[in-house]
Amino acid sequence: MELLNKKGIENFLNKRGFMMMIIVLSLISVSAFVYYYKNGLGLAYNDSMAHLDIARQVFDNLNPGFYQLGSVWLPLNHVLTLPLVWNDWAWHSGFAGSLFSMISYVVSAWAVFRIVKIITKNRWAALLAMLVFALNLNMLYLQATPLSESLYLALFLLSGLYLLLWTRSNEDKYLILLGLLGFAQVLTRYDGWFVVGVEALLIMYFNYFVIKLKFRESLGRLVLFAFPVFFGVFLWIIWNLLIFGDPLYFIFGPYSAHAQQAYINDNSGLLTKGSFGYSVLAFWYVAKANVGILFMPILFLGSGLLFFSKKISLSFKEKIIILVFLLSPIFFNILSLYLEFSIVNMPELNWNPSGEVANQWFNVRYGILALPIVAILAGVFSSFQKSLSVLVLVFIFIQIFIFLQKDGVINIIDGTRGASSFANGDVAQKLSKIAGKDEKILLSMSFFNPVAFKSGFPLRQFVHEGSGEIWNNSLVSPEENVKFVVVSKSDTGDLIYKALLKNNGTFLNYFTLAYRGKHANIYRLKTEGEFFATSREGDIFLGKEIFSPRGVNSYDLAYREKEEIEKILSDLSRAGVDTVRFWMFGDGLADGFQPSAGIMNEERFKRADFIIASAEKYNMRVIPTLVNNWDEYGGKKQYLKWTGKPENKERLFYTDKEINNLFKNYINTVVTRKNSITGRPYSEEPAILAWDIANEPRAVNGNNQEFILWAKDISKYLKSRDNNHLIMIGVEKNDPTGGVCAIESVDICSLHLYLSHDGKELYDDLGEIKDFTDSQLDIAKKIGKPIIVGEVGVSKSENIFKQDSLDLIIYATDLFRGSNYNGYLIWNWGLFADDSFGFSVDGYGENGSYNIDDLKLIMK
Repeated sequence: MELLNKKGIENFLNKRGFMMMIIVLSLISVSAFVYYYKNGLGLAYNDSMAHLDIARQVFDNLNPGFYQLGSVWLPLNHVLTLPLVWNDWAWHSGFAGSLFSMISYVVSAWAVFRIVKIITKNRWAALLAMLVFALNLNMLYLQATPLSESLYLALFLLSGLYLLLWTRSNEDKYLILLGLLGFAQVLTRYDGWFVVGVEALLIMYFNYFVIKLKFRESLGRLVLFAFPVFFGVFLWIIWNLLIFGDPLYFIFGPYSAHAQQAYINDNSGLLTKGSFGYSVLAFWYVAKANVGILFMPILFLGSGLLFFSKKISLSFKEKIIILVFLLSPIFFNILSLYLEFSIVNMPELNWNPSGEVANQWFNVRYGILALPIVAILAGVFSSFQKSLSVLVLVFIFIQIFIFLQKDGVINIIDGTRGASSFANGDVAQKLSKIAGKDEKILLSMSFFNPVAFKSGFPLRQFVHEGSGEIWNNSLVSPEENVKFVVVSKSDTGDLIYKALLKNNGTFLNYFTLAYRGKHANIYRLKTEGEFFATSREGDIFLGKEIFSPRGVNSYDLAYREKEEIEKILSDLSRAGVDTVRFWMFGDGLADGFQPSAGIMNEERFKRADFIIASAEKYNMRVIPTLVNNWDEYGGKKQYLKWTGKPENKERLFYTDKEINNLFKNYINTVVTRKNSITGRPYSEEPAILAWDIANEPRAVNGNNQEFILWAKDISKYLKSRDNNHLIMIGVEKNDPTGGVCAIESVDICSLHLYLSHDGKELYDDLGEIKDFTDSQLDIAKKIGKPIIVGEVGVSKSENIFKQDSLDLIIYATDLFRGSNYNGYLIWNWGLFADDSFGFSVDGYGENGSYNIDDLKLIMK
């Protein structure tokens, strides 16, 4: 029964109080961790996952080592996480980091108790102060996470305790302890840099003004505190110099808080920058949300009682010291807001330039730094009268009730719905599904660390800022190193976005969009059949490999039935053909692509859809041609008819604005058409190797300038509508000056080679053929562009040079291969044999056989 009276309780607490306090606080801490772990809230914050990953990267990394502790964020929290983070459960549950947050919570609550007991000499007031701290639901949440706030508060409150003990005893051992705690503070949070500076001033003030030591002696005692503190700061500065080449990288580097705030300021402005009033108001709101509205008045009432109550055992100057110390992190945060080194937001500020709901809350947990002074002053307040003790106790439980209401625990709101929350869950989930084991993923850990965490992949699978040379190489040529790229959707400071999407014109040649998220996209390295062809240094590339088209023309392919198209492409695939050129025009024909001016034939375009989709299936490429120089299938004369121009004024096709616009309209219709089978616009179809603007166009009446100007205009327009595909103009030969081949927006030079025309031989002998093809190759190579023989054919019906027609084709294609032409396309493949140029499966005609075996021989 002794325990039921006050004296009995006090005796019990004197004997067992410390152990009971630690046990109860530990049970509360563990219970909170288990609750938030089971509810998936322990790692709600982006920063929670990032802290764990930073520690994990020391060994789980392409480039492991302690330098993975990085910059910007101070290292102590991550160093403490190292002993457990190797374990996958401790890593993914957050326990590796939360353990020290929980220990810190217990230490902090005990320190609050001790500080108030020293100030008031009232155990009950100290116990109430401890409860104000320990039962604060925002604090209980933060201590269950790997965030650094709980650890810092423990170091801060222990410093406050030993500062108080030092002023009471004037023993140097407390100065040494303060110095060691200061060392830990400056390696935990930048708040600590300001706080230890304030501590140094308070120590000097106490030595010089309170106990009246000489200045030199006061300075000497200050060194006991300052040496370990300066050593900690020195270590961090040297670390930044050695690892990043800049001692102030953590302040002004691209990932620093200052750089992030500068970006926000440039885009939407900062409410608190340069405004002391808004800085104070902003911190007031986040402090009130963390501490609880009921306890904010106690901050002022407790301060008054601290100075004017006779029950307080401290001298006036000691009161000044402890109060200034407790206020120092608040001063720091207000100053950081004012100087653009920090940002917080609350709905009460009515500042949300983005308009997104999530951005109403940001960094609200910074307000928890007001909890120590509020808890301690609540203890001072309750020591004044018994009724005030009861009031504080009632306030504790009412505030808990308020916190438990909707939108009560502000740090959970920010962590789940605010700007501090993980907003890329969709990206992480998709990445985990589409990426395979050991497939490398490029992302910026500064932006997407939580994506790496949530993906479930080991961190050594990611290429990031800490990966060493492979990171630098991947910002230039990601296709050399990675299978996937995670990147911001816009220019928000993500280095990958800047390097690959903003400043790298070739990235999309190698990577295709695999997932479009709300805030970020995933790109996947294209397979061989998905690469858009590119042209550089005189070669055609599919991805990293040089591509040399070996194929055929099948001009009427789009006018065949689907079953016939399927058979043709299947046969050609067996023959080793990788490229097919066909007519994607039919102007003025009832069954053509464009029966009337600007009116398209959907059925004909569906055949083109089928061709493109089938080509992709057979890993083949196609070259659609968009208009004919000749009258077959309408040709350019049809455009003259449509616009009422004389048919004998062919030059008007190149010069007339109305005709020009009509042809551009057709081009736009083609490249923007959505394939009814693949669902992609033609401009995004990888099976299209290149657009051939026109078949065998030429200057009219020798007016080459008109023709060149037209070619420049049309090719530039086509490039503006489709920047994915190469462009060629199917001329039969190139001028010595380059002609259309030299136009910037034309990517591939063209050549058509026939040995006869209307029964007349065009060359005297094989040597003249070689001289001609060599001269055409020289023109292209001087310009620095690839050249394709878009048509090469020998009629079976003509006995040219008294040689077998197939042997002549083989001779020509051997020339192309031997002299580094980039590719050639045989004229022509059809379903049935003919007596002239046609190849077919059987190939038997009156004048010889061009069959599939012959084509196989030519394709080798």
